[in-house]
Amino acid sequence: MENNHTFEPDKKGWVHRIQSISFTFFMLCLMGVCLGVISMYFGAAYFIMPMFQSYFKVAYLPFLNIFPVVLCILLLYFIFNRVWISFLLTSFLTLTLTWINYFKLMIRNDPLLAMDISLFFESMDMAGKYEIDFNWKMILVIISCILGTLFAFFFVKRKISSMKIRMVGIIVIILIG
Repeated sequence: MENNHTFEPDKKGWVHRIQSISFTFFMLCLMGVCLGVISMYFGAAYFIMPMFQSYFKVAYLPFLNIFPVVLCILLLYFIFNRVWISFLLTSFLTLTLTWINYFKLMIRNDPLLAMDISLFFESMDMAGKYEIDFNWKMILVIISCILGTLFAFFFVKRKISSMKIRMVGIIVIILIG
């Protein structure tokens, strides 16, 4: 008599859920760390490599620059319940602020400050007076973010089914941040 039973893990089982949740949060944190490191890289403006390397000589400096990006991607995941949306929005927000700071440093040798955001329309008027060139590194980052979004869309699909857990996650991240 032939045994037709094969071993297949129960897709609804707790082991699969733990693996899936772990993979999802690992990918979210990894994506956030990558965006944070990219932001630090472009934050150095003229002195990219020497200054970028100096960031890692102070133990807490990378943490202070990367942690907000990771919190942002996690917050957006709890809000939208989609990894790809949280990565796309975090990428857009992080890279926009990073590159505004980068170009402001290059043009005026002055970093982006919170009060500069309130002067948004004035800065848009001034931006027309300068030539802003995206270099190959920026293009590579944009392509990488598009590929990362596609990867998350197709391969990191875990959603949180409980609205209570999502709300607790949102509250915890807001309290931490």
